[in-house]
Amino acid sequence: MNQALGMIEVTGFGCAVNVSDVMVKTANVTIVGIERAKGSGWLTIKVLGDVGAVDAAVESGCAAAKKDQKYVASKIIPRLGTGLDIWLKKGLDASTEKEQITSLVSKEEDLEIDNKSITNKDEIEDYTCNLCKDSTCQRTKGEPRKECLHYEELREEK
Repeated sequence: MNQALGMIEVTGFGCAVNVSDVMVKTANVTIVGIERAKGSGWLTIKVLGDVGAVDAAVESGCAAAKKDQKYVASKIIPRLGTGLDIWLKKGLDASTEKEQITSLVSKEEDLEIDNKSITNKDEIEDYTCNLCKDSTCQRTKGEPRKECLHYEELREEK
């Protein structure tokens, strides 16, 4: 991917739409998305295109956002690395759940790793308690140790 990525962070959806409109009309760029950032009503507008076009679009978008006093930050990445395209293809944003991101990353890793199936059932973690690793124990990680069925036995071993 030899395109540049431009990002502008603004406050408010109306401003984000206005800035996106200004950016697209200023230069030959493609809007990748308008994504929510965590907190404060911030939104990130991401555009792709040639370096010069992205630079001009981000500059005009910043001017429009500053005019409305909604500008937060901006950044231009001239050539994206090969690993960053996953974030653009899947449309992930800061509000995306951790499990979705983890599953996407693991899917990408699965493509690079030989497919090895697990034949031994003991290799699969089938427990909830990280102290005794017993599948019948109702304690989960983060709960008090005294909730573990085998707490007294484990305490005596130490």
